[in-house]
Amino acid sequence: MSRNLSERERRALLRSRLLMYHAIDDVCDDPNTLGTSPRRFREQMGHLASSGIRGVSMQELLEAVRRGEERGLVGLTFDDGYRDFRERAVPILKEFGFTATVFVLAGMFGGSNSWKHHVSPHVERRLMDREDVVRVSEAGMEVGSHFMYHAVLPDLALEELRRGLRESREVLSEIVGSEVQGFCYPYGLLNHEVVREVREAGYSYGCSIVERADGDEFDLLRVPLWDGDNLARLIIKRRFYFTYRRIKKLLRPGAPGDERVRQGY
Repeated sequence: MSRNLSERERRALLRSRLLMYHAIDDVCDDPNTLGTSPRRFREQMGHLASSGIRGVSMQELLEAVRRGEERGLVGLTFDDGYRDFRERAVPILKEFGFTATVFVLAGMFGGSNSWKHHVSPHVERRLMDREDVVRVSEAGMEVGSHFMYHAVLPDLALEELRRGLRESREVLSEIVGSEVQGFCYPYGLLNHEVVREVREAGYSYGCSIVERADGDEFDLLRVPLWDGDNLARLIIKRRFYFTYRRIKKLLRPGAPGDERVRQGY
């Protein structure tokens, strides 16, 4: 397991602005705002490339941060492990020489996104099967765990939580032929107990959308993107998203945040 990040390294990660995607497809009327069209995604990646920024996987970014070489890098992450990641996202990423991390539900290979969403009915999307996971790993993408199924982890019994964290890591590690390092919390929901168990299960980092006062590399914040984010919005969100979130929290204490409302719940 990698050593913990120093305060300097954590600040460097936040400056790098980790980006979060879900599906890359042509669905334009997704009520849960989880889809990004291939055209929009290529436009966003092209903007990064033309700005001298290279998209990389979380593992590559973490290694660069520990060497003090994170300048010009941005972490690219994809939640849920949709089949369109292999079919649509990977070719575009390779076009620009980028890598990314995809977080896979290790107990739902070849299934669909049948879990609870904020808006129903939701857009049905297919998930990658085992062969898809092998192929994206061979293409240079990092595979991380998104648990066995799309669960609200803070609501699980401790034993079920522990079993799912370990089993998903073991299953995916066997498929890709190397130890899976990354975890992503379904719905972005976590608490101190969940974070502790993710660490104990052998992961090196965890990606979230929820800010904790004593946060570390097991609740790395990301900027959510979807098809509605044109280049102007992409630039603004990369620079000011977390500032906006903090101001919103100060102005509306106790109000429901984006975590449940906007990110696939």
